[in-house]
Amino acid sequence: MSGFFGIFCDQAVRDGDVRTDCDDAAEVLAARLEPRGPHGLGRWQDAQVVIGHRLLRETPESTHESQPLLDASARYVLAFDGRLDNRNALFSVLGDDAPRASDCPDAALVLAAFLRFGYEAPERLLGDFAFLIWDRTARRLFCARDPLAGRPLYFAKTRLGLFVCSSDEAMVGVLGVSAAGNEVKAASLLLPTLVQDDEFSSWRRDVCVLHPGSTLSWSPTAAARETRYWHFKHPAELRLARHEDYVDAFAAALDGALARRLRSYGAPGMLLSGGIDSASIITAARHEPKSLAALDGRAMRTYSAALDDSAGCVETRAIEALIAAGACEPHLVRLPSFHGSPFTKAEFTACHWAIGHPIEASLLNHIPLLEQARRDGCTSILTGVGGDITTGYPDAVFPMGGSTFGRIREMLTLSRSASKHHTYMQGARCSTILARSLLRTFPAALRDPIRRARATLRISPSYAAEIEVAKKIFNEDFFRRNQLLERLREFASPTPFISAIDPSSGEQVSLDWLAHGQVGYDRIAGHFGLAHRDAWCDLDLIGFYLSVPLAHRAHGAWTKALVRDYLDRHAPESVARRSDKTHIGWRFYPALEQVHTVARDTEKESIALEKLELAKNNYSFANIGFDDLFHISRGVWSDSHSELMHRVDLLSSVFRFGAMSATSRTNADLDARRV
Repeated sequence: MSGFFGIFCDQAVRDGDVRTDCDDAAEVLAARLEPRGPHGLGRWQDAQVVIGHRLLRETPESTHESQPLLDASARYVLAFDGRLDNRNALFSVLGDDAPRASDCPDAALVLAAFLRFGYEAPERLLGDFAFLIWDRTARRLFCARDPLAGRPLYFAKTRLGLFVCSSDEAMVGVLGVSAAGNEVKAASLLLPTLVQDDEFSSWRRDVCVLHPGSTLSWSPTAAARETRYWHFKHPAELRLARHEDYVDAFAAALDGALARRLRSYGAPGMLLSGGIDSASIITAARHEPKSLAALDGRAMRTYSAALDDSAGCVETRAIEALIAAGACEPHLVRLPSFHGSPFTKAEFTACHWAIGHPIEASLLNHIPLLEQARRDGCTSILTGVGGDITTGYPDAVFPMGGSTFGRIREMLTLSRSASKHHTYMQGARCSTILARSLLRTFPAALRDPIRRARATLRISPSYAAEIEVAKKIFNEDFFRRNQLLERLREFASPTPFISAIDPSSGEQVSLDWLAHGQVGYDRIAGHFGLAHRDAWCDLDLIGFYLSVPLAHRAHGAWTKALVRDYLDRHAPESVARRSDKTHIGWRFYPALEQVHTVARDTEKESIALEKLELAKNNYSFANIGFDDLFHISRGVWSDSHSELMHRVDLLSSVFRFGAMSATSRTNADLDARRV
């Protein structure tokens, strides 16, 4: 992870004031991007363009790297943020056109690929990346972003031309970019259908997001144009003899994905929870050959949040069991004592408020862990956040074959097991699970007419309720100005941006939330000079997992059955076979100074009401209280206060993300909150 920016003017800058504006903007951006790139600053400019780069040394090859990078002819200027996972393949295909040094930085390989393949170069790259290339001769800008949004890229039209940057926060107040929020995006936090109104749009009114797997082209004589170069293709079904063979194949796929992310400058760090996805990563690092080779004798540094008293917390006991297995250097932040935290509670509160996060406010709870990793010298941080999406949440069980009677009998057995062990079906009636399973066994041709009819009607179960909720939550001017009724109708039948049809089930597979998780963790880790790396957000691993027949993915009616069967080989049973869903992160909230306790629902409601007032005052919401909002929205999100409070918390986070002045995001201000 690094940070870069580019200011591209419509015409050569001859006016002294305009040149001063560009120079001043470059200075501000260089300062704001310093947390993303603390190891070096580079800058290139001519009469029309300013390109800047802040470097984070996250791979061994970046030891002596400097950017922006020019080709031998000095025609092309590159600024790159990311990590390439197919370096050997690129060297092979480039041949004599490859850089001479085998230890050249990833940026040099990207530039060589562009010189060889032109605008099709992004299709040849594998890994987390975003980059811009300026063609000095043709006066043309070309940008690209990886398929799963491993690195961010934002752009905005300004009075001078086009403005590109790795951080939308850094863009605020620069060259006229407003801090105003995207009202429809904010409204989507209370109206789930609106999430489909371009899920990857910016939370800023003036800022655009380059979509995952897309390129951007611009020139002074042609408007910015975005083109999608990558589409998710569902893999063919994998056929192996035994279930154990699938477990072996999963171990190899996970090993490859992890090894690619262990290529790091210095010791790699990891956010270790007691969950299945996190446990699989630390287990692979200890036992699988490619991962062991990539670590090369280095110990994995792990960072965890755990309770002071582990007796009543399955998650804490799972973390302690994983640490006890050895081969890691653990660091624990204990709650509620905050023992082991680099911050006091007051400092954590200040930092929590300073880093507004519009995607998932609970990610801010990782702040103490990320700061400790930074102090320990880590430049990359591993997570398993994408595991839930990659492995999916099957709401049915799938027998492996046999006679019709045998299949139904097996389904009944598995349905009983699911009601006991499946994380998301625990407590459900066996008959309900069995009915879902039987429906999934029907050929896709029998289900397609229902799917097509629903798509034609463009009506989702909550659509009508959402319209009524929207009319009551938002005042008339807000409702009309943002065309909420039209948007709700248009997006009542959503189409995921990154999706394909699973041929084995006929179901639509969406990977959108993988990209959302990447964006969220990159945003938070970027404040601490850490490159986020998710082993589960790996195209090869995703392709493998989706090629496994559903019967083996849901083996034994356990959630993430393949992963658990793999963990059975190496991890304690208390880790591999836990079926609860504990979230220690929420225990951070009582530590916030302004939140004295969240133990009782009445106090939770009071806190949520304060956040709702912020939202009402800044988003023109109707004058309603928390109880009114709860009753209005029943059936849209859920019947629980906790779910609604989560939405309001996100809404409040969006407000403070947009309301803070640009000057509050300077590096000096962030450093002051860290101390």
